[in-house]
Amino acid sequence: MRSRLLAALVALLLLAAPAASATSQQDSPPPYGTVWIDQTTDISQQALDQVLEALSRQAASPQHVVVLVHGFATSRSHSQDQYEVLGPRIRQQFERLGRSVAILGVQWDSEAQGGLLALPWEYGRKVTRARGVGRLAVRKLLLAVQDRFPEARVSLLGHSMGCEVLAAAATPGISLGEVDRDLEIFKPELLLRTDAVVLLGSDLDYDAGYRSKAPLSFTAVDLLWMTMSGPYRPDRDKVLDLRALIRGRAQGATFPRFTGPQYEAMFNGRKVVFDSQNIPPDHDFVKYYDQQRLARIVPSIVARTEPGTIPQPPDLAAIDQVMEAPGHIEALRPFLDSSCLSGQFYAAWRLEHLLGDGATHFEDETLARLGDQIANRPRLVRQERRDSRCALVRQGLWPTDGLLARLGAPTWANPLGGSWQKDFQGRVVDLSGSLMRMETELGDLFVFDLVPNRTRVTPSLDGLRVGSWVRVRADFNHEALDIRVLPLPRWLEVRS
Repeated sequence: MRSRLLAALVALLLLAAPAASATSQQDSPPPYGTVWIDQTTDISQQALDQVLEALSRQAASPQHVVVLVHGFATSRSHSQDQYEVLGPRIRQQFERLGRSVAILGVQWDSEAQGGLLALPWEYGRKVTRARGVGRLAVRKLLLAVQDRFPEARVSLLGHSMGCEVLAAAATPGISLGEVDRDLEIFKPELLLRTDAVVLLGSDLDYDAGYRSKAPLSFTAVDLLWMTMSGPYRPDRDKVLDLRALIRGRAQGATFPRFTGPQYEAMFNGRKVVFDSQNIPPDHDFVKYYDQQRLARIVPSIVARTEPGTIPQPPDLAAIDQVMEAPGHIEALRPFLDSSCLSGQFYAAWRLEHLLGDGATHFEDETLARLGDQIANRPRLVRQERRDSRCALVRQGLWPTDGLLARLGAPTWANPLGGSWQKDFQGRVVDLSGSLMRMETELGDLFVFDLVPNRTRVTPSLDGLRVGSWVRVRADFNHEALDIRVLPLPRWLEVRS
């Protein structure tokens, strides 16, 4: 069963990105360079010299150097297509801010070989190769860039398994598996200066930082930008969700787990941005780095690496607002309802310190676990409030009533007695096992449990599907008691 799921995961990854690409003018070089790293995971001195020369042709003394790394199951030609789209996009954002930039796309041998039956083995093999590429070739490359352009700010932008490459390059001494011990490391004693690291749709294990126990070198990183899928299944990265069934949760799909000291470095230094906006369900590299996200990332890179030179972009301004708020509960409490994910996390971190828990309940996953339960298990969240070890939860500060309401468990779902019921009308937007998500005519989103021998569906359960117009009667635990599937004419009649 697991091998079939893994094969399905790899098949999705193979289909994740569209093949269409932009083409550059024949009479001018593209506004980026590329370097190919083959199965040896190494790079020759000749190739290094060519890369550095290509970067110098883009800008003799660039203010910024950007290195892109693609993910799994990407052929050399397809990665070229991807970089032809992303190179000009990134350059446009830097030039809009008056900054010179040199851009390099790393092409590594991640293409899956063999047929469908070989895909599970190929996926695991490429994880090992990604780490080998990072520890050897990419470290050589980045240290050479660092020497050639000592004044430039270096930003690493990864996607999917490319994030494994970047993590291995930046923290080469960590080991997340037995095979890692046999991988060659290029000059592990040298600190790699990485001013900004961007991990979108990261295929790293969600707890890789925690398991490594590495003292992350955040003194050399000004900005860490990480995407996370939102709580609703239709808004999530479907490939990473499938990956969770096979290899476990990915960093790009949930709140990442780190050690207490690692959290302290990230939050106290205002170094990390959490981003859940416009997550591509198909996991596509080019869609993750779309114009809208790059218009947020690039100004944040410039603002963090060149302090005071441009106004604070919205994502960083939201973090500063939380960190500069007065140090008492009522001043910080409103930020827990922020529409900005980073604002919520930074406020929770500050409140945890005010209440005496420090980063304990980030590290032990109490807060992350409740976050996963908000949308679909509000009853468990409320039970936790009674006797939680976490003061933030026990005092009813988090999850907030506003957050519970947005995720389908508003305050009216906390009655005094057990006989309370309420009716809803809307359209089914997701059916996953025993859960149904519905959007009402007012645009509210609700999640309901379908309980065997308790939920009655008229005319039948087989007639319930995504797109169905329904009237639902549910109890305070979000258990659907009665679901009536309405034909469209009847739906229009009940709405009028």
